Amino acid sequence: MYKGSIFTLIMGTFYLLFTASTCEVPVELEDPPESKLILISEFTVGMPVEVRLSRSRSILDDPLSPESLYPSNAIVQIWKESESICTLEFDDSDPEALKYVSNFYPEIGVSYTIKAEVPGLEPISATNYIPAPSYTALFRIDNTYSHIDKLGGENPFIYIYDLFLEIEQSLDDEDNYYYIKFEYGVQVAQSIRVKTFELENRDNNNPTYIENHFGEGILVDATNLRDNLILRLRATARLPDENQPIKELYVEVRNISKDYYDFYSSASNQLQQSDHHPFINSPSPIHTNVENGYGYFAGYSAAKDTIPAN
Repeated sequence: MYKGSIFTLIMGTFYLLFTASTCEVPVELEDPPESKLILISEFTVGMPVEVRLSRSRSILDDPLSPESLYPSNAIVQIWKESESICTLEFDDSDPEALKYVSNFYPEIGVSYTIKAEVPGLEPISATNYIPAPSYTALFRIDNTYSHIDKLGGENPFIYIYDLFLEIEQSLDDEDNYYYIKFEYGVQVAQSIRVKTFELENRDNNNPTYIENHFGEGILVDATNLRDNLILRLRATARLPDENQPIKELYVEVRNISKDYYDFYSSASNQLQQSDHHPFINSPSPIHTNVENGYGYFAGYSAAKDTIPAN
């Protein structure tokens, strides 16, 4: 789920704020904040742990080289209780996604701590776990609509689906947080191309969900719901060609830790503020569970379901 835009978003929060009453009054700048490490890592079962590591900088700082911004000499380790169980290695095979990789596969319900050290910067650490998965009790299409956009454009053919989703909740777990993604498969030649729906809520009785402004899904806080989670959503697909039919609909339900939820909801709130009032609102704080640094180390489990579009 994480992309390079998250790094841009986090590093953009460390601007120095200053005010001046007139153009003639000298501006007094505060000392720039101390540079800290930024760690981004989502981990789940069946996949080895990977970490994106960078450092924060002030807008007043001189530009940093990629080697300084994304340190390759870090010591990054995964700990279980008091035992170091894995040391990650730097991977520069993709210059656009420098990262630290491992051959360690985490388990559900086990707390892991990530620790990172870079010479000249304060060491950081974060602890998290993978929640138990939830499963879809029912995923269906209630209604389907289609029409052609009168304004035309690149994607004039519009298909709308009223979706019903019921998720079996674990009543033993008080931390019922979800990231849910809906997609559709379009028949292109001999293959199915997967695309993401535009979503809107069509049930005011649902728990409030937050749109994920990184463009893929929604966040749901169902911690106070002591029953199965039910979502009624309207999903819209815009296509360039009416001869490319939608064949299947997909849903991915991620059970996420509270730190996962808090990070993305706070990041989404900040993006909303900057979109609507970029010159009025100061940046809202982005949640971090990284001690002495920024970012997040967060676990999730995932379950998927597929239904035919017709």
